[in-house]
Amino acid sequence: MNKLNRSLAIIFILAILFSGCAGVNVNPNLDSVMAESSGQVLGFKFAEAHPDQVPVALAVAAKIQDPNVTQESITEAKILLMTQFKNDPLLTLAITNILTAIQITPQNGTTTFNLPLANVAAKGFIEGISLYQQTAVQKVPH
Repeated sequence: MNKLNRSLAIIFILAILFSGCAGVNVNPNLDSVMAESSGQVLGFKFAEAHPDQVPVALAVAAKIQDPNVTQESITEAKILLMTQFKNDPLLTLAITNILTAIQITPQNGTTTFNLPLANVAAKGFIEGISLYQQTAVQKVPH
């Protein structure tokens, strides 16, 4: 794990820990910032590791960003991603972390997803793929 990923992981863990502690005020936008940042890292790493799968991933991210997205759609995307990339431990971990950040488990125990936060994570994912594609093009010798 490189230095940037470690730093993001530490920030992400601290945000989760502190957001659950009574008496500690966390910027309400922090969830969005963390979801977008995590999505960006995941998108970049995804494009780097699986460039042939980028069109499928972009279609999944676009579906999550659809204003009419449903809980079922996100669950389907989760299953697709976890199944497709089960042999890639870094991507599996990143997917799990993002899903944990956008899940809501109310008192009745039914897990749902925070749809606006899922949208932000998907936006970050698309940005991460775009960033990778830009840097990959720049690395090509002319």
